[in-house]
Amino acid sequence: MQPIPPRLVVRHLQSPRSGPHALQLDRGECVAIRGRSGSGKSVLLRLIADLDPPTGGTVELDGQPREQFSGPQWRRRVIYQSAEPAWWAPTVGDHFDAAQRLRIAQMVEALGLPQTSLGAEVLRLSTGERQRLALLRSLAREPAVLLLDEPTAALDAESTQAYEDLLRRQCGQGLAILWVTHSDEQARRGNTLAGGRWRPPLSVMTVIHLQFTDIALAALLALVNAAISLLLQLRVHRQMLWAAMRMAVQLLLVGWVLRLVFQTQSPLATTLVALVMVTAAAREVAARPSWRLSNGGNFGIAAATVAISSAATVVLALLTAIRPNPWHDPRYAIPLLGIVLGSVLNAASLGLDTFFDGIAVHRPGVEAQLALGLPMKTALQELVRTSIRRGIVPIINQMSAAGIITLPGIMTGQLLAGMDPIDAAKYQIVLLLLLTGAGGLACVGAVLMAARMISDDRQRLRIDRLSPAKPARSVPAGKG
Repeated sequence: MQPIPPRLVVRHLQSPRSGPHALQLDRGECVAIRGRSGSGKSVLLRLIADLDPPTGGTVELDGQPREQFSGPQWRRRVIYQSAEPAWWAPTVGDHFDAAQRLRIAQMVEALGLPQTSLGAEVLRLSTGERQRLALLRSLAREPAVLLLDEPTAALDAESTQAYEDLLRRQCGQGLAILWVTHSDEQARRGNTLAGGRWRPPLSVMTVIHLQFTDIALAALLALVNAAISLLLQLRVHRQMLWAAMRMAVQLLLVGWVLRLVFQTQSPLATTLVALVMVTAAAREVAARPSWRLSNGGNFGIAAATVAISSAATVVLALLTAIRPNPWHDPRYAIPLLGIVLGSVLNAASLGLDTFFDGIAVHRPGVEAQLALGLPMKTALQELVRTSIRRGIVPIINQMSAAGIITLPGIMTGQLLAGMDPIDAAKYQIVLLLLLTGAGGLACVGAVLMAARMISDDRQRLRIDRLSPAKPARSVPAGKG
């Protein structure tokens, strides 16, 4: 049996004034959209309704791309109702045919309107009456999706309640609703409209687009630091300027690659980018410790722990907490993987470096225990604990400092883009918990694998498998 596709799917929809936007609506679902005035909420609804041309992104209805519909066909299925509905004929009744009049006959009084209002002249109607009758005009055409732009702004509390009650019944019949509102209370009442199938309101964020002149102004700070280095003869000005230029080029190249991947929506391209990221992180984990295992052991440990811990964490987050559609959407999967890899890299490399240093320093004590017949697990257990603890403590400190001492980067970016602070905080909580889980898994896995590789099947300490990364450093010899 084929799964039922979502009623409406929006992927990376954008215009010069708004976006990119991504959302999903199921049958019978009502989702509120909040955001500051001018943030692009109405523009988003117009883009979905195909009233404005997008510069990128896709929209699907019941699994079918919008391009398979003509413009009028699409707008009959996905109806947009503006905050101030326009009327093109003198009387209300002129906007309905006979079948539509019959369809809405019982809805008129449900909105607190007399039946005679269908014959009224539009110019004699109040703003609130026009808003309620515009809803009937939309529902009479039996849309699959209804896009409402502040539809109750001119209504009193009683009329608003009647309006929402009618929409609740329509949701029960499968209508999907996307609703712009400035009322937090109305947004929370969305669960009533959707019969319990409700998601927290979406926030439309305002993106501040930076020009290259803005970047050049920020670069003046690096030039100031370089000048200070020259003045004080610190001899770091060349490294600082080179690092700044390299950083800018690398980030712009990454941005262009990701833009291409996001536009193609190719699972293969997403997988290739993820493999490159995981390989680079594994190489860094293998190179950071001061000691090397023979036969590329460091990279083997790093590749296994980085790949398993990051993949498990990212896939879990995509399938449960974040739930994009499709679940491997690169706009979500790649940034999330990048954040997780940073935590995994630090935790695993710290754990490995501490363990190898401990083996070099405490070799006599470990071999003394082995000489007394103690198993390798017992001889290494304190060193293993110390190494794992050192890898995990920075993650704990990061969580402890979040919010009071520092604002994490993700939350800061969302706040700058206009997201509601509570929603941004929730995202940051989820991300920090994901980083904690991934970092812990990576550190534990790396240290345990290193402990296994520094021994053999006879439970001997194979110090010959360990060599210093720097020639000046040597492994202390045990007493013969």
